[in-house]
Amino acid sequence: MATINNFTVYSVAALPTTGIDVNGMYLADRGAGKFSVSIRKLDNSDWVHLGILNGVDTVNGLTGAVQVNLSFTNGVLSITGGGVTVDLDARYTRITDAIPWSRISGAPTTRAGYGITDAVGNTGNETIAGTKTFSSSPVIPDGTAANHAASKGQMDTADASLQAQINDLASTVAEGIRTPTDIDCSANPNYPASTKGDSYKVTVAGKIGGASGKPVSVGDLIVCKTTSAAGIEAVVGANFYIVEGNLDQATETVAGVAKIATDTQTASGNDDSTIITPRKLQQKINAERTTSDGKYVRVDAAQGLSNEQKVQARTNTGAADDASVVHKTGNETVAGIKTFSSSPVIPDPTADTHAANRQWTNTAIEAGKTKFVRDW
Repeated sequence: MATINNFTVYSVAALPTTGIDVNGMYLADRGAGKFSVSIRKLDNSDWVHLGILNGVDTVNGLTGAVQVNLSFTNGVLSITGGGVTVDLDARYTRITDAIPWSRISGAPTTRAGYGITDAVGNTGNETIAGTKTFSSSPVIPDGTAANHAASKGQMDTADASLQAQINDLASTVAEGIRTPTDIDCSANPNYPASTKGDSYKVTVAGKIGGASGKPVSVGDLIVCKTTSAAGIEAVVGANFYIVEGNLDQATETVAGVAKIATDTQTASGNDDSTIITPRKLQQKINAERTTSDGKYVRVDAAQGLSNEQKVQARTNTGAADDASVVHKTGNETVAGIKTFSSSPVIPDPTADTHAANRQWTNTAIEAGKTKFVRDW
């Protein structure tokens, strides 16, 4: 048997609850020649159960004089024998000692595994409340939606573009647009050699910048924004811009600007120079539908006309009144003489006042003849 040193051994029927020796090893009888081996934590807070034995031959593979060390060297319960020390279950450590991660298995890999619910993850969509102050600028992609944060690079690009437009406008204002020169564009001329600020007023419609240039109309103003040589649209067109000057009132034959009709103009229905919007059109339709003159008749199945409106609709369309026509079903009294171009098909009569069809009549006559002969 192995020798257990450095402990006072107690043989007990059951582990005590008072008067416990923290330097003792308690062997509790378990019956059938077996006993449990237990020691007490140094702070006397709980038992450490070493197992159930029927003899001590080896302890964790160690034989001979085996020492169970409860000094918790390096925070680990160990046994020593034959000059070899073996760490026991890593769960048994002093409460003040930190447990290295290398000794922990099955550690969680997610926030949920640790029971953390208020941390921000590095993937997925999440809503973050409160003011967050960053010690270093967060790295973000370029924004693609109206509510996205914009990166500095994205803002720098937008700022540079805006500044270029401001510079062009400032330069044009500073230098001024010169009094325009008339230009006939009927032959699709090239842009003329120009200095920044030169302008040209179109007197005859056509294209400017050659056959593949921009179309212009009478009254349009062609302005040079960058000093340029003469040339076609593809070569020097970027050096000019065009201000349309023929924005006349739109008509049925002329493209131009148009005014939206007012509610009063829509209701009167007399103006022919303004444009009606869908909302005003629907208002007009609704107003016509709800008037009392009965002139407006909807054609959809859910028109919901009153009886008076239905009567008026039949009158307007020349249709007979519902009470004046014979229907396909139901009992009705028909007055007057009705002449049929083809013989009406009727069932066999079942009452004295019913019309009789030919087959039923022939059958009845034959039956009468037979009865007459037999009775005779």
